[in-house]
Amino acid sequence: MNDDQQAASAIAAPIKGIQARARAYAGETRAARVLVLDTGGHVVCDEGTQSVGASQDGVALGALLAGVFSSARQLGRLCDEDDIRTLFQQGAQRGVLTMLIGERWLLVTIFDRHAHVGLVRMLAAQLADTLAGELAALDASDLDAARATLHSAAFRASFDDTLDRLFHDDSIDEG
Repeated sequence: MNDDQQAASAIAAPIKGIQARARAYAGETRAARVLVLDTGGHVVCDEGTQSVGASQDGVALGALLAGVFSSARQLGRLCDEDDIRTLFQQGAQRGVLTMLIGERWLLVTIFDRHAHVGLVRMLAAQLADTLAGELAALDASDLDAARATLHSAAFRASFDDTLDRLFHDDSIDEG
């Protein structure tokens, strides 16, 4: 077994634990989708029904969620609030609760309008406390190996497609 394979196997247990806890939490809260990601937008787990945000793959959704949270924290700093740790967004059909775990990880819960927001917030806080240790173990591990494990060929294909869409020059097609 080479070094990358050893590092990947060392992080497999924490990742499986995180996924199992997120799946159980999604069931308890009836969340449509639960994601755990780092503040850079790299998704560690994506649980729940994929019908919510189905037009966005996990990679794009993770990047957008991390960006929104980062923007909210920066806005807080501009308003003399240096410790924004939770962001709640409510729409007509869905709500999104994002919680910072430690200083590096985000727990995102997407739920429908019929969910009990107080229950979602309480259980999310409990899950965040539980996940803090497992995510700290990931911090201590080789994250490059973790990303190699998490980002399969499907990730690379999605990433390439996203880059193509972002940098596609329509004027080339028209000419």
